[in-house]
Amino acid sequence: MSVRDIIQKFGAPAMAFAARSILGAILPGAPVIADVAGEVVGLASPAAKTPAVSVADFQKVQHALERMSDQMNGLTETVARFSGNIATDYPNRTPELIVAKLRTQVSQTVLDGFQTFAEQLEFLEKQNRQLLQAHQIAEERQTQMLCLLERMASIAGFVGELRASQATVEEFSTRLRAFQVGEKALAEWNLTQAQDAFSSLQQQLPESVAAAIGLGTAQLAVGETNKGLETLAHAADMGNGDLTLTELVQSWPPTVIKRNRRGFSLVQFEQDCRWGIIAPDQKWRHKGTSPYISNLWKTDFADP
Repeated sequence: MSVRDIIQKFGAPAMAFAARSILGAILPGAPVIADVAGEVVGLASPAAKTPAVSVADFQKVQHALERMSDQMNGLTETVARFSGNIATDYPNRTPELIVAKLRTQVSQTVLDGFQTFAEQLEFLEKQNRQLLQAHQIAEERQTQMLCLLERMASIAGFVGELRASQATVEEFSTRLRAFQVGEKALAEWNLTQAQDAFSSLQQQLPESVAAAIGLGTAQLAVGETNKGLETLAHAADMGNGDLTLTELVQSWPPTVIKRNRRGFSLVQFEQDCRWGIIAPDQKWRHKGTSPYISNLWKTDFADP
């Protein structure tokens, strides 16, 4: 059923409710998309769009709404129908319904498509950049953080992992809801809540790449640079050598950790050691600390 059909059958408010509910569940790390989609519903022309959204983004959102209506096995129609049952508890049960449908009735290809859609939106990148600037993230680190925030917009990767793990209905629901909480908290810069959510998930699912990326992103956001880079490097390893993630970790701008006895800044020391630049013969990677590094730190970079 198309967007127009749903609007004709249930009304524009019902379709807007469905758009906000479903996109909010699939893209919890980018809640602005759900808000914009709700505004776009029923607008026939970009001339009526919100000023913050370009014509190109307006059209992308419209196309995403059509895919949502056509390719999600009747979910959009069902949620729109729920919105009209004011006398019942159906609207409050919408998140539960969506999670249940996502377990078996929405293809991975469709979910991956919404991740790609989010990454192409100019207004999302603009909002994320404003978020980083508002929280005084250094300009030279914003490119990497923007990539991580975009990657954490969608539940697609985590849903794929849950399906592959053959999680029970209860496990799927509980863990997906926790992941949604973590992504939304990260988007709202509630970093303590984000860390707690992703840390708990990583303990439950130690092989989850998506949970590790979420935790590493939150750690970098609070300034725990070494922990964050190690967590992301571990995620890259679990992701069968995720080149994009590996390059992001390696390109993280160096920081001054401390000064040595002669007053020279120790720049990128741990990062260089981690990637074998200082000690190319070392077999270790990001796990633990080698004796070579410990001795070099003690002899040349100890506190004065």
